[in-house]
Amino acid sequence: MNIKEENKDFFWAMIFGIKPECAKNDLEKTKYICAKTAYLDVCRTIKFLINATTLEKEKNSEPIKDYVKLKNKFREDISNFIVEKINILFKEPTPNFNDWHDETCEKIICTAKNEFKGLFKKENEETLFFYGQAQKWVNITLKNMLVMELWDKDFEKIRNCLHVPIDNVILKPIKCDLGISFSVKSWSRWNSCEYKKLQVDIRDKLKNKSPIDWEYEKWSEETVAQKE
Repeated sequence: MNIKEENKDFFWAMIFGIKPECAKNDLEKTKYICAKTAYLDVCRTIKFLINATTLEKEKNSEPIKDYVKLKNKFREDISNFIVEKINILFKEPTPNFNDWHDETCEKIICTAKNEFKGLFKKENEETLFFYGQAQKWVNITLKNMLVMELWDKDFEKIRNCLHVPIDNVILKPIKCDLGISFSVKSWSRWNSCEYKKLQVDIRDKLKNKSPIDWEYEKWSEETVAQKE
């Protein structure tokens, strides 16, 4: 299907806040935009210490200004880190995607719980930021880049290794179509073992089909069905 350039410009601007031509001219900035946009899929699951209502109501107070600065820095630093890790991944002649993914997620969690612990609520003295949230940020960044089709050669060697981004939309076909059971906890609170087991189970069920290609199809179908 051919899409008129003006329509493509509109959709890119609406989703990513950038036009295709500008994206092609600064690929590093565009990777960062992909990661920053992916954050929007994650942040609604994060238990922030200060809610949006309070942030707006007390926006002129110094403590709130400091909190907002820290929150913005969190988004910027983690987005930049994900881009750095993707650049390393692309340069590897024979990358081990699973190890790369796990290392990236664990580092995000460590950074969130140490450098940015003042942003999040705690439960039994534990900072509430989880593997399930880290995987979503990483996986959706990669998916955004795939959608843009600006790094097709870089993705050639890892496309079939990419993980299915886990959220409520895709969990339904994972259960109903593939017959896979998984943790009853909210996906955003999953630990690494729960997440990794599901990725293995998905790959086993799909056999030779690329998990990310299956996800593209099923996520779109499920999203449309939910809106009918």
